Amino acid sequence: MSALPPAPPEGLAPGGRFHAWRPSPGGTAAVFLDVDGTTLDTEPYASGAVVEAAQRASRAGVAVGFATGRLPRGLDVVRGQLASAAHGRAAGGPGPVDVVHNGAAVVRDGRVLQRWPLPRGAAHDLVRWCVREGVYAELYSGPRMFVTDRRPEAQVGWAEVSGEPDGDATELLVGASARLEVDKATLDVFEVHRTAEVTAALVGLGLHVEDSTAPFLPGVPVLNATAPGVTKGSALRWWARSSGTPLERVVAVGDGQNDLSMLTAVGTGVAMGQAAAPVREAAHLVSGPVDADGAATVLTLLADGRL
Repeated sequence: MSALPPAPPEGLAPGGRFHAWRPSPGGTAAVFLDVDGTTLDTEPYASGAVVEAAQRASRAGVAVGFATGRLPRGLDVVRGQLASAAHGRAAGGPGPVDVVHNGAAVVRDGRVLQRWPLPRGAAHDLVRWCVREGVYAELYSGPRMFVTDRRPEAQVGWAEVSGEPDGDATELLVGASARLEVDKATLDVFEVHRTAEVTAALVGLGLHVEDSTAPFLPGVPVLNATAPGVTKGSALRWWARSSGTPLERVVAVGDGQNDLSMLTAVGTGVAMGQAAAPVREAAHLVSGPVDADGAATVLTLLADGRL
């Protein structure tokens, strides 16, 4: 019979899979943080508590990375906050790894280490369907973003995350741009009653679909569409294999349905306090909510060697 798990570290509560959790004997090597709803609340900047705790964890030898649905440039602000002496790297060494595009790419210092794009035919059919049906979508190709329309309500996301679009999505259907690979599509379903219809259309195109949320778009369903089998969890598994890092020594922190795959892939999955019940049930541990700096609690425990 296996030993019972220890008590949760101070500041954390048991999650649904707490019974299966054991601290890694080798200590934590890396932590991957979701961004929206985990690292960030409604502001585009991380709180001082999160920044300080992340820097402390890095100085303690824990690599601090992000796992997000955002495109790479959507991390510029928070990465800039965390960039300081000794953050996430040895002197002169490489920076930390980030999972972007909801698992469709793994990047380091702006360089793509691996990517898993959408099938080109499915990406083109998605553009045609969204334009025909009047559904807003953002399609990401590496650092570039193409949009199906420029409605005002979508522009808050441009201001908060991505910056201005690089072009219209229909450009992906013609000329040289038709050869671009699309890493991920994000559909903000402003017509909420159409969520099931939009989800069915994405599934019908053979894409993997996961729900997400954006604090700056309250009440708006956000659907991430990636290639089949591509998730944050699959990207973390690839990184672990390629880097030789045991997943048992990895912590993941998130709050949304699109975080389930990484919370269940790693040795320690931590749900944010405001996460829905299925996310808390999938996690080993539960921290405080984002508006109480729950991510800082996790990072502080890592910095002190208590998680």
